[in-house]
Amino acid sequence: MRRALLLGLFLSTLAACQLPPEQVPLKPLPDNGIPEGYADLVQRASVQAGSANVAFYENKWTDLQDAAEGLHKTAVYLAKASGVPARHKDTLAARQKQDAGKV
Repeated sequence: MRRALLLGLFLSTLAACQLPPEQVPLKPLPDNGIPEGYADLVQRASVQAGSANVAFYENKWTDLQDAAEGLHKTAVYLAKASGVPARHKDTLAARQKQDAGKV
């Protein structure tokens, strides 16, 4: 019984020491291709924002700049996206033009 308890404790400690899984790189957006779906672009923006946040806290400024450029490109594609929810359809283009003036 004691050996089983020690073995279980060892295995649970070993499992807790695993590294987080590697983040899969995002596929590049096509320059002049078919627009992607709204939900896919929102998910992409969420991943990019998370990467930017991590880069900021780790003082990786070139990674932060890359994430910001990626977020900007994703935002441009949002206006051309298919499957935009009805509640965002009217305001999306106007909001993008408004925010583009701030960049």
